[in-house]
Amino acid sequence: MTALARSREIVSEFRANVSDWLDAPRATTGSSFGALCVTALGAVSLWPMGFEIRDATDADLAEILEIEKLAFTTPWTLRSFQRELSLPFSRLAVAMSADGDSKPALAGFLCRWLVADECHILNVAVRPSFRRQGVGGLLMNNAILEARARRAAFVTLEVRRSNLAARQLYRKLHFEERRLRRHYYGPGEDAIVMELRLDGEAHPHRL
Repeated sequence: MTALARSREIVSEFRANVSDWLDAPRATTGSSFGALCVTALGAVSLWPMGFEIRDATDADLAEILEIEKLAFTTPWTLRSFQRELSLPFSRLAVAMSADGDSKPALAGFLCRWLVADECHILNVAVRPSFRRQGVGGLLMNNAILEARARRAAFVTLEVRRSNLAARQLYRKLHFEERRLRRHYYGPGEDAIVMELRLDGEAHPHRL
């Protein structure tokens, strides 16, 4: 049993979720949508402007839970998110809008575990009013870049077999579909395990 598998037993009631309404990538032109960013790690991304990523705090949990309930038929509980904030190998990140002088809004979140050489994406969701603006891709790129910086060997996640939009997004981020977990989300709801190998090469992550 790997270190990650042992850690998963601590919160065995959790199931990896990827929102059925995760924003799919779309073709974009001009600088109004995003800016080409070359990071210190060498990754190239088209990041949506007007958003920033930061670690979540207890003060964010009410909004995170609201987005979770809008995204999933079997949402995590408040206690689940509180537990994630307390686990040393877990990170709960939020995407905040920063549009001019308006109050920043919590547009989406991502929860990941980083244990040994694996980064595992447990949960991603975007607020309905911010979908199709690249927020999901921004959160994923942030997690991938962090995993590279922490010397992880690969990033994994589960996604519903029927969630074609999310599968398309992950393939654009160079994830590969590895295996099938039947009835993972319930009777007739299979999951596909996807994996991104972090081989040290800089791949363009164009959203």
